[in-house]
Amino acid sequence: MAISKLTFLLFPSLLPGFFCATASPFSFPPSPRASTDHVTTSYPNRTIAGVTVIDTPVVRAAEARAREHASDFVYNHVMRGWLFGVLLWNHHLQLQIQERSNGHPNATTTPTADATEMGTHLDLEVHAVAALLHDLGWDRTPDSPIVSPDRRFEVDGAVASRDFLSEHRHRHAELAGERGRSVWDRRRTQLVWDAIALHTTASISRYKEAEVRVVGQGIMMDFQGPQLGVTEAEYAAVVARFPQTGLRSGVNETAVWLCASKPETTYDTFMQPFGENYVANYSAKGHRVFDTITGLPN
Repeated sequence: MAISKLTFLLFPSLLPGFFCATASPFSFPPSPRASTDHVTTSYPNRTIAGVTVIDTPVVRAAEARAREHASDFVYNHVMRGWLFGVLLWNHHLQLQIQERSNGHPNATTTPTADATEMGTHLDLEVHAVAALLHDLGWDRTPDSPIVSPDRRFEVDGAVASRDFLSEHRHRHAELAGERGRSVWDRRRTQLVWDAIALHTTASISRYKEAEVRVVGQGIMMDFQGPQLGVTEAEYAAVVARFPQTGLRSGVNETAVWLCASKPETTYDTFMQPFGENYVANYSAKGHRVFDTITGLPN
């Protein structure tokens, strides 16, 4: 079957590791505490589709890098995933503020960009960079410098994002010195790497740092619809600005491309069904953890 004619629908039941059950609204399991040195209300911001987002040079550069290596459907997807993540975090903050203001009539009821104010923590810049660059591994241009022959697409994206941050580290360090902020140290870079590498593995990412969880949940909201406090109107405004046109067919074609071009990276992942249904001679048998375990001697 020609890839352009694929009509496979992304049903959650077919993708157990990727489209897993979503936790109840504002359910953030305990996780390692994220660094908060970089989360300040002094960050510049801009508004996109009614969503106020952080606006720093590295975030602008990440958006440009995403646009450079993405087709239209991928670019719109990463932008929606970023904005949905910001929205769900704002709703999480709103709930925390309301809970903490009980009995405190002078407490604010408006969420702010400073996630540390009410005892919650999110590095908005880490979240933005990871969300914007999470699908660099989907770059289908010939001889892409990002796509490897032997790594999962998530790892390709994580590695490319780490390289991107290395390129911008010195410039960002100068800005950090002027404004009293920390640079892109190893921890922040690792958070970006983890958020991208784990964004299709919700059963793990939702127990990681807030940055990792919010990246994955924002991305999944693009497939599952408004949830985690995000309203229908907020969701619709983002989709109106960055349409979901071509999302299903684009994901289908990309999954089939990866299954055909480097099948060993797709076994035992959510992509395996695409290979089994649409790629000639594709077989995960003998490559799965199941096969390894059942092949052990008694």
